[in-house]
Amino acid sequence: MSVIVQLIGIFLGILVRTLLPFFRKLYQGKITSFRKKYLFQALGAFLISIVFSLLIFPQYHLKIEESIDWLATFKLFCISFSFGFGFNSLVNEVGAWKRR
Repeated sequence: MSVIVQLIGIFLGILVRTLLPFFRKLYQGKITSFRKKYLFQALGAFLISIVFSLLIFPQYHLKIEESIDWLATFKLFCISFSFGFGFNSLVNEVGAWKRR
């Protein structure tokens, strides 16, 4: 169950980090359509987040396998969400520096 919570958290973090700037720019009229580069950035962030989370999260001893501890599950989700959000930001920044 913990892997599922991690993947959902990562996916939602990346989705929010990808869509919020898009909706803001769409509302401001700066762009009119969704570009493929957003999908590639999100995919890159998703892969990096999965690798790092699968390396780091086994170090945490959360006991959500035996009985469902909702607080531990929520903490794991929040950490995974942060990983996805943060790594998507990192991928976006590296892309911005590379374009200069």
